[in-house]
Amino acid sequence: WTLHGDYLYNKDLISFHLYHEERNWKKKGARGNNRSTIKYAAQKAKLIGSNYFKYLQPKPNKDCNIFIFGRNPHIFNQDLFDAIGGFNVLEENWDIPEILKIIKQDSKIIFWNPWGSSRRLLIYKTLKSNGYKTWVAERGALPNSIVFDKDGLVIFSNSYRRENWEKTLTKKEFDITEENLTSIKNSNSTLETQGDINNIDILKLKLEANKFYKIVLVCLQLSSDTVTNQVVDGYCSYSEFINEIKKLERIIPADWLLLIKNHPLSKIKFSCEKAKCVDDVHIHTLLKLVDTVIVYNSGTGVIARIFEKPVITFGPNSYSDNRFTVRANSAEDCFEIIKNKLPVLDHNLVVKYFSYLINKLYSFANFYDSKVRETAVARLVYPSKVGYYIVNNPFTDNTKRYYCERFDPYSSLLFKRFFNFNTKQNSNVISGKFSKPEPLNKKVAQDSKTIRRSRLIKKLFNDPYGYFRDSKYPIRWIRFLFPRKK
Repeated sequence: WTLHGDYLYNKDLISFHLYHEERNWKKKGARGNNRSTIKYAAQKAKLIGSNYFKYLQPKPNKDCNIFIFGRNPHIFNQDLFDAIGGFNVLEENWDIPEILKIIKQDSKIIFWNPWGSSRRLLIYKTLKSNGYKTWVAERGALPNSIVFDKDGLVIFSNSYRRENWEKTLTKKEFDITEENLTSIKNSNSTLETQGDINNIDILKLKLEANKFYKIVLVCLQLSSDTVTNQVVDGYCSYSEFINEIKKLERIIPADWLLLIKNHPLSKIKFSCEKAKCVDDVHIHTLLKLVDTVIVYNSGTGVIARIFEKPVITFGPNSYSDNRFTVRANSAEDCFEIIKNKLPVLDHNLVVKYFSYLINKLYSFANFYDSKVRETAVARLVYPSKVGYYIVNNPFTDNTKRYYCERFDPYSSLLFKRFFNFNTKQNSNVISGKFSKPEPLNKKVAQDSKTIRRSRLIKKLFNDPYGYFRDSKYPIRWIRFLFPRKK
């Protein structure tokens, strides 16, 4: 209640209780009162935590021709259910003949990343080849974003083509998008947890950046990721891309600095002899510093556009546009591009591109209760609960907004007043965790106890009434045996 009150007070609102039922856990007298209060609060917190999302269970809508495949929380979701007007569920253990009996030819089916399992992919491809309208839902490139794409996997999508986003914006639309991009650039919010260094001046000193003519950043991906394992004619494989980066390190001049950033979730760490590993640096800080970014087809190529940095891609991707990105086929090709062919990004085009992503293509959600799955090559993190705050309906032009402004209690003045804590960025909206106070040096602790004991003895002799009045034990009545000090 205190945190809510603090939050509202900072928004120039005053909140107070009109009435609440009598608290039977409050006991008369000092003995046991604090203990029972804490016990009650712990029970309530546990109850709320276990039941909060139980109401988020979409009910079947038999009159609707929209279906979701499976119960992944990104799509089996009450907010999405409300925004698109209801849906029905196709269970993942159903066979294809059973599914075909239920859906009609005009049905729309949403899959969460069909490439996540071979069975799901088989059903997805079967329905698509039989003329059914399918949408693929997956994480977008922007923080908290989710995309529903009728074209399928993001690297094959036409949804990002120039004709979709190169349109005239009103001044209001332009200004709002600019504010959104500035907010992203200045925030710590990213798709994955980043390194701790988030100060460009510290980074420049650490890298001795003023010694170099060009600074080039290579962002690596998960070798097990879906988009890195697609075989596409005309493009090198991800393993070939890694070999080209090794060659690039050998041919760049001495006054160029090559930076390597591994994927935050990857257990396999790539390094070069001359290149600097910058895994401990936040991606936003790196993008402010570097001259260009090299990727296979990472979503970092989209984030780099916010910082108006040109991107060189080696693999198939949806965001290629010769005014923002350049494709390379080899290390030598990449070297020549950096020297002579890097595009200079137009700010107006950048704003138009992201206005389309934010207002038309992407939906946005908060993610809760992350679960971890360890594999041989990566530490994968999945949310078990998803709460949308913007849904751009993939079937219409409608947008549904939910009031879901997430207040971070760690920013509360009252919180800081009463708790000792550390904060560390997380992929979820609210970041940070409690930490125990640093243990006192034994000598300092002993000195503190001696000083306190000396002070209390002095108070007992000088003002016994006040001494017993201020006691936390049930002996305060003894004060009446002594005169009150005037």
